[in-house]
Amino acid sequence: MHVALTNDASFFSFCATFVYAKCVREDRQSLWSCLRQLDVNYLGPKLWGGDFNVVAKPKEYIEYATLDSRTIMDFTSCIQDCCMMELPFFENTFTWTGT
Repeated sequence: MHVALTNDASFFSFCATFVYAKCVREDRQSLWSCLRQLDVNYLGPKLWGGDFNVVAKPKEYIEYATLDSRTIMDFTSCIQDCCMMELPFFENTFTWTGT
């Protein structure tokens, strides 16, 4: 879901995108394409948030999780292509264990 927000007093606007991504790598390809297209079409500031069902760094995986470097590469390529940056995370890194 994409939402364009504007502060009437300052005329500051940005696009917020809320994501709940598919669990399968192949099913996320259309998401990466959509985000890249949004980056081209909307020239102002952008914010992405939600559950991408993939991590940007191998250290974000728990030992017993299956690590697929292609999924990480897909995600990080999209982040880089759109000049996005990840906000730092504090506290417990792993909030879900899949059990």
